[in-house]
Amino acid sequence: MPPRYRIPLIIAIIVLVVVVAAILRLRHFALLGEAPPEVKRVMGPVAGAVTSDMLNRLPVARRGIDCSEDVRGADLTVLAKNVRYVGRYYSSTNPRKCLTRSEAVAITRAGMRIWVVFQNGARTRKSFSAALGARDGEFAWNAAQKVGQPGGSAIFFAVDYDPPADDISGFILPYFDNLELGMERARASWSKTHQGNAPRYAIGIYGTPKSLIAITQDPVRRFTLPPVKWLALPPLFKSPTEAAAYYTYHKQRQWTMWQIGEMAISHRVGQPKIGFPCDGNEIGPLPNGSFTVPPSQSRRGATR
Repeated sequence: MPPRYRIPLIIAIIVLVVVVAAILRLRHFALLGEAPPEVKRVMGPVAGAVTSDMLNRLPVARRGIDCSEDVRGADLTVLAKNVRYVGRYYSSTNPRKCLTRSEAVAITRAGMRIWVVFQNGARTRKSFSAALGARDGEFAWNAAQKVGQPGGSAIFFAVDYDPPADDISGFILPYFDNLELGMERARASWSKTHQGNAPRYAIGIYGTPKSLIAITQDPVRRFTLPPVKWLALPPLFKSPTEAAAYYTYHKQRQWTMWQIGEMAISHRVGQPKIGFPCDGNEIGPLPNGSFTVPPSQSRRGATR
C-alpha cells in the first residue's frame, strides 16, 4: 500500500471502531421513540452521552451516584457540592468493592447520604435460589453491622438483568423469600454476644420493572419492613412493547431511585484530570432507605 493511503486508512478504521462501540453501548436506547415525551426530553436521543447534563438539570438534593469502588479516590468536598447520595456495595465474592466503616464515615462527614446494594453477580438465574437468599441475607446483615449501618435503613439486593418469567418464579422469588430468614439468623447470632435489640433492615430491590413488580406484589408476606425499589438502567429492549412497559413504569414513579446512565467521577485525589466510572441516579421523593454513619461509639446513624 502506498504510504499516502496509510494514514487515511488508519483514521477511517479508528472512526469505524468508535462508531461501532457507541452503537453497541447504546443499543438499549434504540427504541427510545416508545418512551413518553417527558422521558425523552429528560434523557435525550442518546442517553449515555447526556448523563451529566441530566444530573445537572436535577436539584442537587435529588442527585445520586453509585460506584463499585471506594469513593475516597475522589475529592469528597467537590463531590458533595454536586450530589447528595452515594450508592456502594456489599459482596461476599468481591471484597474489594465493599463499603467499609471508614469510607461510610468519610461520606457522612462530607455531607452526603449512603445507600448500599448487595451483589454477587446477579446477572443470571444461577445467582438466585432459596439457599442463596438465606446465605446472602445473613452475609449482608453482618456486613451492615461492621459498617455501622443503622436499623430501619435498607439493604438493596440486585437483579442485574431483565429476567424471563420462569427465572422470576423459579429462582428470584424463592431468593427474596429467604433473605429475611438469613437476616434473622444473623440477628440471633449477634444477640447471643451483644446487649440491646439487634437492628432490622428493610429489603430493597434493584432491577427492571419485571423484577420490581413481581417481588413487591405481596410485601406483607415477604417483608417485615416496607420494601424499597431502585429502577435499573433500561435493558436491551427486544420489542417496542418492552420499551413501552419500562417507560410506563418509570412514569408511575413508584420507585425510590432511578439509575439513568453511566458517567465518571473526576477530581481523583492527586490526579484531578482522571476519573473512575459510576452511574448517575435520580433520587425520587419516596423513602429510599439511605443512611449516615457518624464517627461515634454508638454507631447510630440517621435513616430516611
